[in-house]
Amino acid sequence: MKKLFLICILSLLTLTGCAVGNKYDLANAVPEVSHSSNKEVALGVQDQREYVTNGDKTENFIGLQRGGFGNPFDVTTQSGKPLAEDILNALAAGMEKQGYKISKVTISPLTKTETAVSKLSAEKKSRSMLVSILNWKSDTMTNVDMHYDIKATVYNESGMRIAETALHGSDNLGGNFMNPPKHAMKVVPEALEEQLGRIVNSPAISDALTKN
Repeated sequence: MKKLFLICILSLLTLTGCAVGNKYDLANAVPEVSHSSNKEVALGVQDQREYVTNGDKTENFIGLQRGGFGNPFDVTTQSGKPLAEDILNALAAGMEKQGYKISKVTISPLTKTETAVSKLSAEKKSRSMLVSILNWKSDTMTNVDMHYDIKATVYNESGMRIAETALHGSDNLGGNFMNPPKHAMKVVPEALEEQLGRIVNSPAISDALTKN
């Protein structure tokens, strides 16, 4: 009995050690874009997550990895860059593969929406797209829970909104009892790739980007 108790304690301590300092690589979360165009598009991604804008979490925060006692440790981007920048690069790469000419525009979390739209419009492209990250984080103990709330809005050359779509939910991405962090490192970037694909390939967004 004593031996079993010691094994359980050791397992919990091991899980806690594995939970510290994790980073997920989002660089390959490039979505497959189903439509093509040679249009010039100004693209911006804004981190509007409340826990980032209020200073509770850093811009490169992407989730929690819990130790053996359920205690949470922050997970950050492998690149060290803000989540918004990693998403901007991934989405731009997917669109550029399909012929789009992308001008990437950096937008800070505290920028007002109208200011962000004006900044995109200043690029003087035929289309602008603003992707707003309202919530995006994973939460891993043994299984990975993925929480997301993303909105994409397309504007014409005059800065008028012509299309919008939203994606939100909470998904269970499975788990690995022996090595939860390793499982999370694989499935969280895959989830982002899938989410970005659903957004950019939605009928409203694809029509707004491709049609005159």
